[in-house]
Amino acid sequence: LPNNDAPSPHEIATIAGAVQKAKVDLVRLEAAITKRRVELGEFIQRHAPVLSAIRQLPNEILSAIFSECVDINAPFDPLKNGPWVVFQVCRRWRAVAILSSELWCHFVL
Repeated sequence: LPNNDAPSPHEIATIAGAVQKAKVDLVRLEAAITKRRVELGEFIQRHAPVLSAIRQLPNEILSAIFSECVDINAPFDPLKNGPWVVFQVCRRWRAVAILSSELWCHFVL
């Protein structure tokens, strides 16, 4: 508003329209959030058994899997090959990779 006077009928209508539009936008955004929350919940339900199985693997088996996944003849690329890839998954995988000496014994530059 340009001053401290009471708003004119036109300004009141403009303000009321803006408030109504904001309410409609809020309802639309809440619906989108609810839909996304349901989608993410379904995703979690579908993938929870896989996650729990992987979390139960002993560190020695994880280390062996990591060793099989690393191509020792591939050129050095920390984004696509080598132990750096598993570093990005979680803290446990990072710790297992650091302690897995077979991952660090070959580098092709």
